[in-house]
Amino acid sequence: IPVFMGYSGMIVLQGGLKNQIGIDEDDRHESYVYGIAVGFLYIGNLVFRLLHNIIFTCMRPRQRVMLSYTCMTLSMFLLLFPYFIFHVDNIVFVFLAYMCAGVGIGTFCLLYTSPSPRDS
Repeated sequence: IPVFMGYSGMIVLQGGLKNQIGIDEDDRHESYVYGIAVGFLYIGNLVFRLLHNIIFTCMRPRQRVMLSYTCMTLSMFLLLFPYFIFHVDNIVFVFLAYMCAGVGIGTFCLLYTSPSPRDS
């Protein structure tokens, strides 16, 4: 459940984060770049749904779940500290945070819904 809550938080937070960074709707270029940055959530999700068995082949399913929790937590911290605590206005952390969240949800969803036996 925490990974899905983080995923929904990343989606709901987009408008507030855009305001926090200071991107106006009138600035088309920055709005466009911001849209690409939040799109990294879906790019990361797609890539790791397709490739997580190849990239994480050396990890057991439980380790992959822990990695997905870690990625989602890291993505939240990458938004919290720079933008809401230190008030940075650079968009780089949005790219990193949304990609980490995509990796987390993309890896977790396949493991959560797979009919494979439990791994301890």
